[in-house]
Amino acid sequence: MSPESDPSAAASENPLAQSLLAAVSAFRVGRAAEGNTALIEFIDLMQVALRGLDDPVAEAAFNPHLEEILAAQVRGDVLAVADLLEFELLPMV
Repeated sequence: MSPESDPSAAASENPLAQSLLAAVSAFRVGRAAEGNTALIEFIDLMQVALRGLDDPVAEAAFNPHLEEILAAQVRGDVLAVADLLEFELLPMV
């Protein structure tokens, strides 16, 4: 399996992907607090990375996904949060 098709292989060298996959794993098994902690770590890392890029288009690309994730969290739908993180955000990092 190539790194492109194996998210965990790609994550081994990418701290953004590592924190995202940690959140996904935690949310999938119902550990919301742990998932939220990893999600906060991801957002903090992403903010630093985006500041370094100084690219408003890249930053704007994340906003709709973050709004969907927030809506899923408000609904208490941790599986939707995990899906959005894994299938929407992970390919972007």
